[in-house]
Amino acid sequence: MGALPTLYAATGREVEGGDFFGPKHLKTFGYPVREDPSEQSKSETGAKKLWTLSERLAHLSFDIKK
Repeated sequence: MGALPTLYAATGREVEGGDFFGPKHLKTFGYPVREDPSEQSKSETGAKKLWTLSERLAHLSFDIKK
């Protein structure tokens, strides 16, 4: 199904902030279903590393305050 889970997560009517979606069958193919987020996806350290790397690769800097 390719990008369908991503498109569904972005446009689905019953999707809420923080929901994760993936392919239904063996998590490799099929229509989108709600998934439990992995522990890695909830890591504050991982999020900071990803943000820093993304800024560096994009040659951009975002000053975002909590």
